[in-house]
Amino acid sequence: MFKFNRLKKKIISIAPRFWVRVLYKDIWTLRKDVHSARKEKSIDVSYSNNGWKFKLYNLYWESYGSYIGIDAILDEGIVFPHNPLSVFISNWAHIGKNCVIFQQVTIGSNMIKESKGFGSPHLEDGVFVGSGAKIIGNVHVGKNARIGANCVVVKDVPDNSVTVIRGIETLVRKEELNNTFIVSTPKSND
Repeated sequence: MFKFNRLKKKIISIAPRFWVRVLYKDIWTLRKDVHSARKEKSIDVSYSNNGWKFKLYNLYWESYGSYIGIDAILDEGIVFPHNPLSVFISNWAHIGKNCVIFQQVTIGSNMIKESKGFGSPHLEDGVFVGSGAKIIGNVHVGKNARIGANCVVVKDVPDNSVTVIRGIETLVRKEELNNTFIVSTPKSND
């Protein structure tokens, strides 16, 4: 029995995306299965006391360098145009229908009780979140709002609005700049 459990762990950890496709067809089917099993407390705990389905779910997201909490509420139609690369969505966040979330986005909870922003983000339907954006704390992002690349959002955003970073300054140089990328260090002539 011990060898079988160790073998099962190894097989699941080698190719989690493959096993998700084979066993569940897609991650969303596995997510529903794990979430309902956790709610009913009937999940198989034979795999590291978390259940092998739960472990497979986490390994799938880790293979993208991402984390999407099993307790996050994700409505249907969410799109990750560049796959969920480096996306973090905390537990208890709520993402509405047909949201578009680009790479390196953080939708994170503020868990400091004394803080004004204590809680988790709520994104309404149709929200567009640009690459590298951070939405932190008890923030409400209105329907069809757009969050620009690299924005840090800690306050509510109204419906049908655009949030961007302003004030980028460009410094123009008179001399030609050398932007050569050095792949390896040159050998010394000593």
